[in-house]
Amino acid sequence: MKSFKILKMALLSFLSVSLFVSCSDDDNNSSQVTDEFEALNVTTFKTITEGNYTLDFATKSGELIQGYNEIYIRVKDNRTSEYIDNATINWVPTMHMTMMEHQTAKSDVKRTINTTAVYNGYIMFQMAETTDPKQTWTLKVDYTIDGNNYSEEFDISVPASARKRVNVITGTNDKKYYVALVEPSDPVVGENELTVAVFMPESTTSYPIVEDYTLLIDPRMPDPGMGNHGSPNNIDLTYNSTTGFYHGKVNFTMTGLWNLNFQLEDTDGNIVAGEEITNTTNPEGSGYRSSLYLEVEF
Repeated sequence: MKSFKILKMALLSFLSVSLFVSCSDDDNNSSQVTDEFEALNVTTFKTITEGNYTLDFATKSGELIQGYNEIYIRVKDNRTSEYIDNATINWVPTMHMTMMEHQTAKSDVKRTINTTAVYNGYIMFQMAETTDPKQTWTLKVDYTIDGNNYSEEFDISVPASARKRVNVITGTNDKKYYVALVEPSDPVVGENELTVAVFMPESTTSYPIVEDYTLLIDPRMPDPGMGNHGSPNNIDLTYNSTTGFYHGKVNFTMTGLWNLNFQLEDTDGNIVAGEEITNTTNPEGSGYRSSLYLEVEF
């Protein structure tokens, strides 16, 4: 009888420990993904709850802007409070206007590197929302979990950016280009990695990446008192097939507003958009700023 009591107590102790470990594992899974959001230094700007699942959408700034946006997503199972690590996610951003609708350039959504259950991709909003005329954005998200399909569509806010982060321009070849600033997002005095995305719309639903062009860079400080001065040691941007972006370097010699003046060169060496800077004295005159430009202020 004494041996039976000892065995019973040992069994109860084992079950208690197992239950504690199981609960701890559940708690750790939820907190781990929360920590992953914190580790990525992103802030949620939209939360959608429908049925068994809650979707969180986050960016570095905690909002969307006109231009390039890197967006992070996590999906929580409300029944278990666990985050889903095997979801397949697709999205479609749509601009709704009075007379028409159109989409915009976007990437696929993939698992974020070095995370357990966080996904990310980018959307480039070429237009901001407006009230007059009314122009609004929605985001449709389709996701699959364990073979089951789900879909949500909701409004998103895309205000105008304070500085020019995207340039929509028609080239001398009559092709339209969308040119968006990706980096630097936190510019500093000195050398900065410069990353730019270039898209060419084929229709209202197709915005493929432009490959193998070159972006010639001429950064200038447009304050008339500064003589529209430039900076040394800049490196023109070339296409990287791995990232799908154009990469180079820009050197800022001081803080303030900078125009990133570009010329877009096609694969035949023809300049199809943008102009050379030839004017350093008259802000209203030609040659003071390229028609293909973006802005950085810090």
